[in-house]
Amino acid sequence: MNSFIAAGNFTLDDVVTSEGLVKRNQLGGNGVYSAAGMRLWGVNVILLSVVGDDFPVAYLDMLSGCGIDISGVSVVSQRHELRSRAFYFPDGSRTDVISEAKDIITERIAGELDLVSEYPSMGSSLHRTIWPVFTPDTSQVPKNLGQVGGAHLAPGNLDNNRRLALIMKQMSHQKIVISYDWPWWEWDCEGQDDANLLAHIDYLMPSIEEANIYSGPLDRSAPDALRDLLIKYDLSSVLMKKGALGSSILVEPDGEWINIPAFPTNAKDPTGAGDAFCGGFQVGLFETGDPVQAALYGAVSASFVIEEFSPTHACLVNPDNARKRLAKMRSMMSD
Repeated sequence: MNSFIAAGNFTLDDVVTSEGLVKRNQLGGNGVYSAAGMRLWGVNVILLSVVGDDFPVAYLDMLSGCGIDISGVSVVSQRHELRSRAFYFPDGSRTDVISEAKDIITERIAGELDLVSEYPSMGSSLHRTIWPVFTPDTSQVPKNLGQVGGAHLAPGNLDNNRRLALIMKQMSHQKIVISYDWPWWEWDCEGQDDANLLAHIDYLMPSIEEANIYSGPLDRSAPDALRDLLIKYDLSSVLMKKGALGSSILVEPDGEWINIPAFPTNAKDPTGAGDAFCGGFQVGLFETGDPVQAALYGAVSASFVIEEFSPTHACLVNPDNARKRLAKMRSMMSD
């Protein structure tokens, strides 16, 4: 059986839902959710990541018990400082900045959360210092990639991800298919793209918010900016994830964007939906060779992840149930 690689990070998440439910120290991280999005299809998954020496062993054991290979997870001799807060608003949007969430932080919520400790908010100096430590590097890539069907690189330190993409392409003799979420997080000047990274990427999959951050300084719409990247780097396709609105994918440089609906389900916790989508996309791409069909797999993976807190329940989904949802997704596309 072919395996799939998910490369990214582990986080410890404090989540506040739009209904005011608080979950502290929840297992999270873009690498973990990507792996869960792959694993629910019953495939072999290799997770590449880095954790601190105080990271809960129980979480690692849970992933291993779900059938995810964690031999590519390294432990560094320092605290696991990669923590996050996620405050969700009724419209589905979220923030990790306390001041931006002040209107929804009630006295009860404030009493349940640690709002004093500094967490590495996206783009902050602390974030840029900490995240590179917990991004996997080339030493963690399996020696034999012959049975690896594809790899998803989640956002992280650009230097590490450049090297990961390059070495995976070299070791597999250009055969491995690599998807990437969004590569702009560590720059002060948005609107730039990294040729050394994108030259080795096959599928680029940012969220619409991230695509807007990139396209804004270019004075272009997000779809037009991503179309330009598709052409410039000869990408196989580009895809925008749009949360509860689904996703849109562009396959041909002169083609139309194809809209993919979200699978209708009851969302308890939207955290990690986009990462799980990317994981499912990789499996679908291997099984069908069709990026539009692969996006349906991604939508199914996201639907299971958001139904409960923590990614581990998705790893235990019966693959038959995933394929039933896939059949429904295909029916939704044909209606």
